[in-house]
Amino acid sequence: MRHRVGPALVGPALVGPALVGPASAGYDEARTPEPPEGGPTLAASAEVVRGAGVVVIAVGNRSRGDDAIGPMLLDRLEAWLANGDRGVDVELIEDFQLQIEHALDLAGRRLVLFVDAGIGTAAPYDFYATEAAAPGGSHSSHALAPEAVLGVYRQITGEDPPPAFVLCVRGERFLLGEGLSAPARAHLEAAWRQLTVLCETPDIGPWRETAVRGMRKPRAEDAATAVSAVRRRSSPRGRGSRPAPA
Repeated sequence: MRHRVGPALVGPALVGPALVGPASAGYDEARTPEPPEGGPTLAASAEVVRGAGVVVIAVGNRSRGDDAIGPMLLDRLEAWLANGDRGVDVELIEDFQLQIEHALDLAGRRLVLFVDAGIGTAAPYDFYATEAAAPGGSHSSHALAPEAVLGVYRQITGEDPPPAFVLCVRGERFLLGEGLSAPARAHLEAAWRQLTVLCETPDIGPWRETAVRGMRKPRAEDAATAVSAVRRRSSPRGRGSRPAPA
């Protein structure tokens, strides 16, 4: 098991102008962003770091109330996996939000799980299988939906992304400097029980059976908050990082 912060990039960073699109307090529309014209692609500019068979990517800002749900679940999962040999084939990644570079983290995986807090998500959480978004469209470079990250992977590799699922936990309050709301604490506990069940059986069959909604398209009101436009590049676990301006 490894726990790191941010996507694994080795080599020159992606260059070129920012992707066009308005900044958002939630995910941009779930379509695959186009790489900048004239600049190198992710495949050409960065070496893909292949890791464990299962990757859990939790996004959220610990300083913004219920947006901390994802990172807090990852903390618990790290301790749980460390108890025995559960985490030998699991990698944990924490970031403020999803960006196109996270497509590199999907290489060589057999299962991907995105964990986040959502506004308007059915309480206490929603767990569902998802798939790559259609290419095209204009986007902000600040916050992408899981479907868009999967689409980027398909675009830069020419291959289908690994099976991916979303655990979206309902949040109520996302104000800077607040702790978890009382409802969010209850939702987190319910989601934690589900998360341990998933990690006890890290196989596509049981996960698909659990995802009662099946391969559905995410609703706009399910969008996770992704309130910070600043990616975490602090010390491991990001506990000393400063929040983005409100």
